Amino acid sequence: MKSVYSRISDFTLRYSHIILILTAVLTMVAGTITSHLGSKGDFIDLLPPNSTSVKDLNVIRDHVGGEGYLMVVLEGGNIEKSKQFIEALVPELRKIPEVNYVDYKFDKKFFEDRNLLYIEKEDLKILAQRLKDKIDYERNKMNPFYIDLLEEKKEFNIDDIKNKYSTAEIKDYYITKNPTRLVVLIKPNGFAGSLEFCKTLLSKTKMTIAQLNPKSFDPDLKIRHTGRYVTRIEETEFMFKDLKRTTLVSLIGIFLLLALYTRQITASIFIGIPLIISILYSLAITTLTLGYLNIVTAVLVGILSGMGIDFGIHLYLRYLEERRKHHSFEKAIHVIHSSTGKPLILAGLTTAVAFLVLIPMEFTGISQLGWICGGGILICMLNTYLLLPALLVMREKFIPLKHKLMIVPTLEDFLLTPKKYPKPYATLLIAGMIGLVSLGELRHIKFDYNFRKLVADKNGTLALQDQISDAFGVSLSPAIVYVPQLEDIPKISEIVNKLKKENPKSTISSVLSLYSYVPKYQEEKIPDIRKLGEIASDPLLRFLEGEEAQKLKDLKRWAEVKPFSMKDLPTHLQQQFNPIHGHTGSFLFIFPFATRKKFGSFKTELKILVFGSQAKP
Repeated sequence: MKSVYSRISDFTLRYSHIILILTAVLTMVAGTITSHLGSKGDFIDLLPPNSTSVKDLNVIRDHVGGEGYLMVVLEGGNIEKSKQFIEALVPELRKIPEVNYVDYKFDKKFFEDRNLLYIEKEDLKILAQRLKDKIDYERNKMNPFYIDLLEEKKEFNIDDIKNKYSTAEIKDYYITKNPTRLVVLIKPNGFAGSLEFCKTLLSKTKMTIAQLNPKSFDPDLKIRHTGRYVTRIEETEFMFKDLKRTTLVSLIGIFLLLALYTRQITASIFIGIPLIISILYSLAITTLTLGYLNIVTAVLVGILSGMGIDFGIHLYLRYLEERRKHHSFEKAIHVIHSSTGKPLILAGLTTAVAFLVLIPMEFTGISQLGWICGGGILICMLNTYLLLPALLVMREKFIPLKHKLMIVPTLEDFLLTPKKYPKPYATLLIAGMIGLVSLGELRHIKFDYNFRKLVADKNGTLALQDQISDAFGVSLSPAIVYVPQLEDIPKISEIVNKLKKENPKSTISSVLSLYSYVPKYQEEKIPDIRKLGEIASDPLLRFLEGEEAQKLKDLKRWAEVKPFSMKDLPTHLQQQFNPIHGHTGSFLFIFPFATRKKFGSFKTELKILVFGSQAKP
């Protein structure tokens, strides 16, 4: 009774042409399927979809609409010309269907007219006393009998109180530390995880800018783009470019080494064809089962090239060895299927299982890597086991192998000519010491939460994004807390601020919500503000000149302020905190320090937010 291996060999010898025809058909089908293989460069795609964090993120996405911004950066040229271009650009950007809103300037006048409401009552009284002192000074100065022995001029100054509440210079437009650089923040209504959405958004944005012809405003004006939606496109492009490059380099290196070792160009061809077809099959199955590659599984071609080539090498070299012994090609085929095939299949199965055991892992990136590489190794093993002998049979039928091509340099058999291993104890001692040192250093291994280190920044897009974040003083990718009930936000803000205060090394920079823009105790401050306006209207102050006169004029205008609520805030400000699609509630933004890269600490601080709250960070 013939064994399974003998039956396979007989089938290969008799029907090698059928195997090759079937392989050609399957290869064309696999190529067609693989052409639809997608990619996902979003780090969220590496996390388990059923985890609490991902579920909460999906809730946030559904309520926010987009994640982060598409930033249009204007550089160079005259700043006033750039502002004119922005004013012409923004209305056109708002017409793009993929845009939720556009934020490009701060309503400086709205808050300046109401700045007295943001001042504490004690400081309002200090301002009132300074005005009274100024009035007394002006009154005494008009008295001919008053002599100021110190000749000290009394000026009305409010700069120290201004600096107490804000040291930053408030600008109408978003101008960075580079005085010629302006920023427009575009909030999309789609997700950066969708590559097609990112491409459509960026394409329409660039088209809108081109239609306005920025060079007609200022020949020196340069426009760049950055933000999550731009880096998403670049990550994918870099990933596929690197995939093609690594595939080419690895295959060329492998085939070159084979040619040098066997001294045959045909060796690379016969071993390489099954390998390349096997990788194509693996990509096709990946397309059918997963549909995409992520930033972890993008390396699969290199892995399969390095590990899958072993099967072809062992089978081909054993075939040449049998032919060198002047055995017929029929017997050589039987030998590689039976004698070489058994350990080959065992090695392939054990290697594949080592990858396949990763499938149950919750980390999607590693789980998918286990599935693709484990399945890919099985495909390489089976395809090489069946296809390579068929190729050899067809070659022998048309171009029989010449004796000189059968010669393959063989290494000296250690078992037949045993030699003493030099200094075995020294080798063991060194290996043991290296092992102990390695074990000791394991405690220093830490998980790096900064996934951005996995991303190449060849175009400087991420660097530009960091520069803009530094200019704003906070990260432009804050943690977002969705609060279903608007009235719960002050309580959560208080907890976060307390957490920040208790931890001197806190990574939290600030907390922002609609409540941050509405001052407390407005009704209680109104009497003091009105009194301040009355004092500022004293006739004795009408003779002030220059800067003092302007400060007094501003003060009288500010004193006419009325209490306001969140509904009175500028529309462009409200839309940043209001959910879309008719959802209730509001958002709370928690900003990390732009220069403090302690992602793990920031994550830990976020975890101890509002115990029992319905907020979703």
